[in-house]
Amino acid sequence: MSTIFFFLQLNTIQAKSVLTNDRSLFTYEINNLQFSHDKLNITGWGLLQNTAHFNGQSDHQYSLTLDSGDHQVKINLKKKRKNLNRLIHYRGYKRCLDHSSNRKSCNYDFTHVGFEGVIPLNSLKTNRHYKVFLTLSSKKMKTNYQTSIFYPNDRQVTKSVYDKTYTLKELSKTKTVIVVTHDTDNLERFDKVVQL
Repeated sequence: MSTIFFFLQLNTIQAKSVLTNDRSLFTYEINNLQFSHDKLNITGWGLLQNTAHFNGQSDHQYSLTLDSGDHQVKINLKKKRKNLNRLIHYRGYKRCLDHSSNRKSCNYDFTHVGFEGVIPLNSLKTNRHYKVFLTLSSKKMKTNYQTSIFYPNDRQVTKSVYDKTYTLKELSKTKTVIVVTHDTDNLERFDKVVQL
């Protein structure tokens, strides 16, 4: 009888984290932030300019972090094919080489820069103001870039579910927050969308 041994070595890629509001570095747009029955749907796109190609399903990942200070929810977002090559490129520059990074004299591919996701409303605690952060994790750059999201809206959008009220509110010209409150009056107005 012979014995076979297996050795398993786990390698972890250490990634640094960068918190930024510099839109020239971390460019993004929230196309839609909308309540449905018991969730908040989000769609948009994001990219890092002059850093690397974003043309595959495995070279980067998007996530949302909702942080109230004492409670945090992290939601992984699904990547969508969104091609921004025509919008974000410099005329006269050639395409960057496949394995290049941090070049400013060539054009990177931005063909998979869309995202979508769902925030389950029951994952949020009452009587909290959640700051919302978008994170783009770049495997090539070994860096997680995070920015607070801003979703401009003409009106405050509110959703009532049972005894909770969820409100999308502009905190400043660079931040949007989700406010969750407990309101017993809302039990009578179950699941009514109120737009002020």
